[in-house]
Amino acid sequence: MSYKKLIGKKLRSKRDSLNLTKENIVDLTGVSKSSISKVENGTAKDIDFYVKYAKAVDYALSELMDVSLNSVTIYKLKADLKQKVNLTAKVRKLVVSKYFADYRTVAEIKEKMQSDKLIDVSVTSGAISNVLNNLRKEGIVISISNGRKNLYKRK
Repeated sequence: MSYKKLIGKKLRSKRDSLNLTKENIVDLTGVSKSSISKVENGTAKDIDFYVKYAKAVDYALSELMDVSLNSVTIYKLKADLKQKVNLTAKVRKLVVSKYFADYRTVAEIKEKMQSDKLIDVSVTSGAISNVLNNLRKEGIVISISNGRKNLYKRK
């Protein structure tokens, strides 16, 4: 049974035990009768309806939400986006090390990451530069220009 159906069943049972009608719940919540029916059937999409209903029948949310939820991945991260997220995490880890106490070029950073086996040769300098630029915008690193090259250091 889906968690929404289980919650709806609990709410319906509580309503019945209090001898309340759907119309009473409508009056208490301001939610339409059809939405109340959807809550009880576990087909309502809006979580607010479940919360309002629970408050109306004085059902503790912690008790009501004591249902088993199965974790399901709805959208998988695209491979290239996943790689960018991983690269950002690896650069962040390097930034907090002593290595970033001094200004470094992207080429130096790439070389260090490759020698530490954090990245492989397929990772481009441009990708690393993009991550560093985002970290600069976040105030994590600072940069200076040296001709056409940017140098980065921990803030």
